[in-house]
Amino acid sequence: MSASMILKESSDIRDGFARAFSDGISPSALTFDMAANTGLFQPSRGYAVQQTAPIRAMDPTGTPANFVWTYNKLVKINGIGIDAIDDSVISIGDLTGDVCRSINNMLYNTDVSATPMNGVGSLADFAGAGAIDMSSNLPGRDGKTDLCVTTSDGKYVYFKVVVEK
Repeated sequence: MSASMILKESSDIRDGFARAFSDGISPSALTFDMAANTGLFQPSRGYAVQQTAPIRAMDPTGTPANFVWTYNKLVKINGIGIDAIDDSVISIGDLTGDVCRSINNMLYNTDVSATPMNGVGSLADFAGAGAIDMSSNLPGRDGKTDLCVTTSDGKYVYFKVVVEK
């Protein structure tokens, strides 16, 4: 159930990006906040509503500050857009392994006991603090617009591409 809710939340946020773009906000100007004229969550436009993931999806050893939706404009993914150019993703970290595996199973019919693919970067990188380069070839990860991965610091993070470049 938690995996389904996270996938639904990510789709709702992605739809908000599409509404903002169709309203004339450029991808480079859009912000992941409530700022007037540029914010995805600005109350006057209602492009998207800030989401609160189900608490049962959070790793019990995790940090609540990491268990929130974040936005990173510095992510390269092999097979998405032009590999050498940054895409933009939303992500949520500090998920349980079970939820991460369930997300991948729902998306790609992977075995629910399969270890999630290795992403690149730490949980902090996915949260917007750093660039993430997944442009190298890795079968099973390439070309996926969303996926739950294991970070370099052993955390589970689900990401969804919201802007392909």
